[in-house]
Amino acid sequence: MVDGWLIVGPGGVGKSRLGAEVLALAERADRPTGHVVVSTTLSSIPLACLAHLLPAEALLRSGDVDLVRVAALFRAELDAPVVLLVDEIDQLDQASAVVLAQLLAARAAFLIGTSRSAAGINDALASLMHSGRIARLDLEPLGDDDVDSLLHLALGGPVTASLGHQLWSRSAGNVLFLRELVRAGQQAGVLLESDGCGGRRGTSPHRRPCGTLWFSVSPALTPPNVTSWNGWPCAVR
Repeated sequence: MVDGWLIVGPGGVGKSRLGAEVLALAERADRPTGHVVVSTTLSSIPLACLAHLLPAEALLRSGDVDLVRVAALFRAELDAPVVLLVDEIDQLDQASAVVLAQLLAARAAFLIGTSRSAAGINDALASLMHSGRIARLDLEPLGDDDVDSLLHLALGGPVTASLGHQLWSRSAGNVLFLRELVRAGQQAGVLLESDGCGGRRGTSPHRRPCGTLWFSVSPALTPPNVTSWNGWPCAVR
């Protein structure tokens, strides 16, 4: 039995979104939940990342903080194990990581952590990973077929292989980039389904059957290091 999952992958592949969906499932099951977003500023202050979740008594004592006591006070406040989503867990400060590890060891918390790399995970949490108490899930950029399926669902109909491949190539399989490209095209009115009978967009001299999808995006909307867009037509089957 694992006490948490570490979701690892490059930026934009959906780590935080997946974690948020798990948190939403826990909330619907009436489980106590908490969300920790780690930042460079917060990670420079001991326990700052967890401060909004800890009981006031745990933060009122001056001098050195007794982390065992902090974890015990946190556990005492819980009626059931809390499901914690911790974004950018590799940047968590030492004190917060130790308290979190103690909560996991006592099975007072279930972790959903996200990180671009597992290399920087605090030793207290890394030991739980090595023992199998925290499992690892690697998220990779989407493949060509994955993008095609996602476009089908998002646009409400199947698209040609050309359209799917072009979007996959220009987004580099990154879900965030893909979403922004499609959203930008929709908002600009350049991503649409036409009747193919005089209402087509673009300059292609070739007639297409009814239900043609024309897509073009300004180069200014193209993600970094991705080839600039040109207008091109693709038929919706």
